Amino acid sequence: MNEQVVLRRRGEADHDLLFALFSDSVAAQFASLPEPQRQQLLEQQFDARERQYRQNWPDAIDEIVIVDGTACGRRLWHESDAEIRLIDIALLSSARGSGIGSELICDLQRRSDTNSKPLRLSVLAGNPASTLYRRLELVDIGQDSIYLHMEYMPRSG
Repeated sequence: MNEQVVLRRRGEADHDLLFALFSDSVAAQFASLPEPQRQQLLEQQFDARERQYRQNWPDAIDEIVIVDGTACGRRLWHESDAEIRLIDIALLSSARGSGIGSELICDLQRRSDTNSKPLRLSVLAGNPASTLYRRLELVDIGQDSIYLHMEYMPRSG
């Protein structure tokens, strides 16, 4: 990791940051709703997503991304016997486009190479992040009605 990027485990005090990351990533979808309804819907969807993460990956590694001393993102991932799964990666809009996301993914790719396990993720179909993932050598391995599924195969030593 770059000296300026630090990862630490998520704590209880990180709820507001995680909610801000979620809200920032879906803001456009709810822009037409009046404020009280928008806030309530965002809170419900955020809570449902967090419950789903805990239920599906109870031992996932939930990390807060800190750049120059400021918390600005999240990386949630899980390693099983078969794969490394990037469950969620999010940066506040102010931190996007600076190479931090690439660095976080490359870090997992190095782990993939070291442990000889594929790195897999799913991204909403049409999400511009898929361009970044392809640039980082993840390839499309399938698609359903909502998600594009991608994979990085480890390089052998």
